[in-house]
Amino acid sequence: MVFMVYKGNKEKLDLFLSLYTTVGNKEDCWLWNGPVDKTLGYGRTSFLGYPSTAHAAVHMLAYGDHLKTVGNKNIHIRHLCGNRLCINPNHLALGTPSDNGRDASREGKWVKMTKDKLIIALKMRKEGVVLWKIGEALGITGEAVSNALRGKTYISGLYLKELGVKPMKSEKQYIRANQRRLPCRT
Repeated sequence: MVFMVYKGNKEKLDLFLSLYTTVGNKEDCWLWNGPVDKTLGYGRTSFLGYPSTAHAAVHMLAYGDHLKTVGNKNIHIRHLCGNRLCINPNHLALGTPSDNGRDASREGKWVKMTKDKLIIALKMRKEGVVLWKIGEALGITGEAVSNALRGKTYISGLYLKELGVKPMKSEKQYIRANQRRLPCRT
């Protein structure tokens, strides 16, 4: 694990924000205009030489003063507004996975996966729709869709078994299984 300590830097924060968003008032969401992770729907960037989510980079630039472990699953930077593309530092806060879960539950993002929703998700995925778009259509997160399609939750595992569908092992496995085979040239 790599440990970094970074103190907030207003000039670098202002430069970063000017490149990737239109800054409004403190209450509004400032939407990320850069690359977006297609699975989870978060802004993507590089920060201090490491891949990072945009909101994590902004939080470090704005507040710094905390020890951040790259890849630490016990520290989450939460969106208090519930908008994954928001990079307004006033809408970001440190928290635990439990805090993050409570936020998602309060926002209605943790909706029970029903058999009907799983069937819809399977059909959409077979058509090549990305996970976060499926989640958006079903009112859940792309991560919840991924977990359901891989049978990671008890109930989705039962539904997949009942439907006679093998759970996906990974995104790479899905892509490999659905690639069209091109005829050999002779």
